[in-house]
Amino acid sequence: MAEMQPWTASERTKIPEYDKAFNTLLAPLLEVHTQRLLDTDAFKEASLTGKRRMLKQTISQLKSEVRSRMGEGYTGGENARLRPAC
Repeated sequence: MAEMQPWTASERTKIPEYDKAFNTLLAPLLEVHTQRLLDTDAFKEASLTGKRRMLKQTISQLKSEVRSRMGEGYTGGENARLRPAC
C-alpha cells in the first residue's frame, strides 16, 4: 500500500545466522503492528509520503525492540552471542 519493497524490512549484516534469527523474530511482530497501522484512520487518510513515513517509523521501532531483546536474551546477558559484534 505504501509502495515499498518487501526486502526493506529485513535485517542485513555479515552474519547470516543473526539475520535469520532477527528476521524470524521480527516477522510476526511486523505483521501485527502493520495491520494495526493499516486499520488507523491516520494511515488511511495520509498521502503516499505520509504512509511511507509511518511505515518506516513502525519498522524502525520494531527493529530496535528486536535488537534490544536479542542483545538481552531471554536468560540474561549470556545470549549476547546473538548480537553481531559491530
